[in-house]
Amino acid sequence: MFEIANIIDGYVGTKDEVTYGTPVAVNKFYVFNSETVEGDYSNVIMSAGLKAGEYTVNSERVARNPKGASGNLELEFDNQGFAFWLKHMLGSVTTGATALGVTEHTFKLGDTAGKSFTLQKKLHDSEGNAHIMTYQGGKVTEWELSNSVDNFLMLNLGLDFQKENVGAGAGPLAAQTPTYPTGVKTFKFFEGSVTVGGSTREIIDVSLKGNKNLKTDRYYINGTGLKKEPKQNGHDELTIEFTAQFEDLDDQLRVAAAGESDAQAEVVLTWTATEAEAGGGLSTLTITLPVVSFTSASTTIDGIQMLEQTVSGNVLWPANSGQGDNPITVVLLTPDTTA
Repeated sequence: MFEIANIIDGYVGTKDEVTYGTPVAVNKFYVFNSETVEGDYSNVIMSAGLKAGEYTVNSERVARNPKGASGNLELEFDNQGFAFWLKHMLGSVTTGATALGVTEHTFKLGDTAGKSFTLQKKLHDSEGNAHIMTYQGGKVTEWELSNSVDNFLMLNLGLDFQKENVGAGAGPLAAQTPTYPTGVKTFKFFEGSVTVGGSTREIIDVSLKGNKNLKTDRYYINGTGLKKEPKQNGHDELTIEFTAQFEDLDDQLRVAAAGESDAQAEVVLTWTATEAEAGGGLSTLTITLPVVSFTSASTTIDGIQMLEQTVSGNVLWPANSGQGDNPITVVLLTPDTTA
């Protein structure tokens, strides 16, 4: 008989691969809201040849042509386990000192070549039977960090995989036993703050998006039918959008500026846990965008109410040394000692 316990026994786990496309047994498990990862089997090779008397394609002239897997994973951003995702989202990571029970990890935009992971999920059918799906050659292709009033900080990941392995198998394809860190703290809206051009803003919601522009269709006549590791195929795209209480014309003036430099400002997003770690330190996520070129600042009147404005912009590479050496710097203070 099917029981609710079977539903809640599902899991998502990951682990870094040593070599792209060589699966490993997952050992890092996440509390997640939803996932849509699935294999792509729609690209079937079908003959265009004519055979007398046959009104459809002959069944012997069809070939399976799987194209890996892809999908999204939505999570609430915790103070543990997420250095892993930031590494795959951005590419460059430097681990600093540990003090007061938290370690500083700094992430910047860089090349993600050579970085891949295996993901495994556990499903249950209507009869309560467990089924394992393992995905090798994982890459983060795009992502969104978002937060709004009355909500947790959210992370939505766009994922690409070389291959879907259906059902449990041996070694890394076998079902794993999920374990989760203790003392986890999830970043909340009231722990966050946003500054634009050095001034604190009254933000209602904020969204930061990234796209690595990876070439995910690297298929060749090489005897395997498997894609090669996706590589950078264009500029990274970083955009930010936020809704704020309408307080002045600063954002509109930036958008309408005659010179590009006047349309730019630094944006800093920070979330600091209100509860300290055992050593006294506070888990903190700080995202610095030294150059945001503002492209839109919309404020309209809709009835008798306080006005809000929706502001958006593109994150650009700093042209001046005083603005830093990267368009995005993420500093995570976390109990995790490794990324």
